[in-house]
Amino acid sequence: MEKVEQLTRQLKMIQLRAQGLTYKKIAAKLGVSAVAVQYNCNPQCRRQMRESARRYRASLHPRVIAMLGGKCAACGTTDLRDLQINHINHGGSFEVRHYPSVYSFYLAILRGERSTEDLEVLCANCNAIYEYQKGRVRPTELHTLAVKILGGKCEVCNMRDIRALQINHKEGIGRRDAAKYKGNGGLHQAIVNGTRGTKDLNVLCVSCNRIYEYEKKVTHNGQ
Repeated sequence: MEKVEQLTRQLKMIQLRAQGLTYKKIAAKLGVSAVAVQYNCNPQCRRQMRESARRYRASLHPRVIAMLGGKCAACGTTDLRDLQINHINHGGSFEVRHYPSVYSFYLAILRGERSTEDLEVLCANCNAIYEYQKGRVRPTELHTLAVKILGGKCEVCNMRDIRALQINHKEGIGRRDAAKYKGNGGLHQAIVNGTRGTKDLNVLCVSCNRIYEYEKKVTHNGQ
């Protein structure tokens, strides 16, 4: 119902604009902001606003990382593509419920509304290992065997710590495999049993996998 009301309001804005009314007059007539009218009536403006919002959101992560020290607290790496915020007291699930998005979480930190005493910066590898050390995650025997079949080390950096090794789908069909094999456990079992080919799979550490996904996204977006 809300979607229908939004479309009806947008159509009304476009009709009034076609009659020659200014954005301000339309805004006053419909009880909305002039920016909202401009956004709905001008496709070019919509693209510019979306791009501006995207750039702003993208700027929040590096600002928060810099505020928290700018490097992994465990290994010292400073590659922003690989740095994450870790909740020392395991409060991440609370943050997900408390903040509507990761960007609102970042803003709360930057505005001083959210304390940083229980936060630290970790790279993806150190974060994964931290979770294992805390007993929150454990490598299964099937995962270990599947990784061993695929070479037993990260194809990029040669890391061999099983706690930070993942199976990567070179052709990006991870979701399809997850559905087909009902999760990672089923995929690992299929690899070990030999019922799933491995030519399109390789092993990456969590950090290299994260950077791989980041670079793939940048290339896809033409940036």
